[in-house]
Amino acid sequence: MTRRPFVPDPNSRRRTLLITGGAQRIGRAIALEAARRGWNIVLGYRRSASSARRTSLAIAAQGRFAFPLQLDVTRPASLRRAAQILRRRDIRLDLLVNCAARFEATPIDRTSLAQWKRILAINLAGPFFVVQAMRPLLREGGSVVNIADTAAIVPWTSYSAYAASKAGLLMLTKVLARALAPRLRANAVAPGPMLPTSGVSRAAWRRAVSRTALRRPGRPSDVAAAVLFLADSRFITGQTLLVDGGRHLMG
Repeated sequence: MTRRPFVPDPNSRRRTLLITGGAQRIGRAIALEAARRGWNIVLGYRRSASSARRTSLAIAAQGRFAFPLQLDVTRPASLRRAAQILRRRDIRLDLLVNCAARFEATPIDRTSLAQWKRILAINLAGPFFVVQAMRPLLREGGSVVNIADTAAIVPWTSYSAYAASKAGLLMLTKVLARALAPRLRANAVAPGPMLPTSGVSRAAWRRAVSRTALRRPGRPSDVAAAVLFLADSRFITGQTLLVDGGRHLMG
């Protein structure tokens, strides 16, 4: 199958989103669901070029345009270069989704400064600098959606850096909502257990699911639906939408 080039039609009403971490897992689900609903997709990835290509082909199979874009959210220079590439191609954005993240255990007595910095660089500083670089490309009325986690609300003692980074992301979302208004909006989605993560045992995964009010895991498509709901909700800004099966209710 021949992949179509990304050629925005200035007369088209089709909207365009950029998603970081868009090649795999929840990011991929968001990209595919957005394409199904008629969006053009700029698929941000760092190292997973083969996954980005497969996701792009899946988007093209739906008759939508996909543009894989290599970037590193921890390097502002990389983000500026990515923005320049989009600008040269005359690609403007209606939605920016910060989905790239790092998840690893950081117990208080076994966490190094390097681990702490690495996690916060990707999960908290990354979204800030992505917005900084891409803000000029966002059309008026567009929005930012940050993918957080219920770890931002319910303390995870074995994941201190991850939880702190996601809690910080919720406050950053509020800061962005005020700073970008009235031209742009900013919101967050906080998922609960969706997909098992490497390094997490089956027993730990079952415990996580059992702590939801609904006693079942969510699906990546649930997060995708929440993101696109916020993209279309033109009078909502500064909010966090919990998509966690009631995990926040359980303590």
